[in-house]
Amino acid sequence: MTGDCQHWILATDDTELTLGVRDSKPTILALTDVGHDWNWTPEPTSLPLMGMAEINGKPCIPDWQYEGATAHESSAGRSVELKFRSDTPALELDSIWRARNGPGPIEHAVVIRNRTDDTATIHQQQTLDVLVAGEGNTRLDLWYADKSTPQPNDEGVYR
Repeated sequence: MTGDCQHWILATDDTELTLGVRDSKPTILALTDVGHDWNWTPEPTSLPLMGMAEINGKPCIPDWQYEGATAHESSAGRSVELKFRSDTPALELDSIWRARNGPGPIEHAVVIRNRTDDTATIHQQQTLDVLVAGEGNTRLDLWYADKSTPQPNDEGVYR
C-alpha cells in the first residue's frame, strides 16, 4: 500500500488516515473506518498544493518541493505537519493534519508564508480532492464543516 514512501497514521476513535508524500504532494494512502476493513480511498490520492499566487499583481505558479515533516503527540491527540517550499515565487506551505482523541474527523489546514519582499495575493483554492468509494452499493453522505472564518456562516455544516 505505502510502497517506499514515508508515511504517518493519524486516528480518531472512528477514522484512520494513512498519510504520505509522493511527488512532493501530500498523499492519502488509505482512509479507513476503525473496526472495519473498508478503505474509503481505493487508490492513493495526491492532494493539490496551491497552484497559483499573485506577486505584485503578476500571476505565478509555485514550484513546490517537499522539505520534511514533523509529527506531534499530545494528550489532545496527534498531528503531522508537512512542509513545502517554493523558490519561484519564494513561498512556504504547511499542510497540517490533526486527529483529536475521541470520535470525529481528521482535520486538515493549510498555512502559507510569503518569503518575498513583495505583496503576495492568495486566492481561495481547493486543498482536498479525494475520490471515495462506498462498499458495494452503499449510499455515501459527505458531511463537512466550513471553518474558513472564525464565525460560522448560515450553513455551518454541509451535507
